[in-house]
Amino acid sequence: MTGAAVVASVAGALAAGALVELAALRGARAGWLSGAGARGLAGPAAHGPVARGLAFVARVGRRLGAPAASGDLHARLAAAGRPLGLRVADVTAIKAGAAALAVALAVPFGGALPGRLALLAPVALPAAAFLVPDWWLRRRARARGRVM
Repeated sequence: MTGAAVVASVAGALAAGALVELAALRGARAGWLSGAGARGLAGPAAHGPVARGLAFVARVGRRLGAPAASGDLHARLAAAGRPLGLRVADVTAIKAGAAALAVALAVPFGGALPGRLALLAPVALPAAAFLVPDWWLRRRARARGRVM
């Protein structure tokens, strides 16, 4: 992949992010997003850089339509201690947004991968991104259990 293709891919990803931010700002002004939904996260811990990144990913997921929560997501979130003040709707939106952003990044950058990995990247990366929040909650719950 040439340098121009990399720059164009990064510019496209940044433009997509800017459009999502603009839509969220216009939606918040119009009043169709709640206060917590406009930020994407609830609670006092929702002000750090990680929380702002998660809020962006959650906004992308909400725009695309977050999937229905699994039956035990509420219990897993409680076991993890509700990190960053996350709610069940936030976690499902983060999962959907992470998968969508992984597709957006895997397609242009997948072409730079050797051999058949270029065909695997647009499928494997979104699936992995969708599962990362579950892995993170499981890890937080185990760490919290060890501390207790």
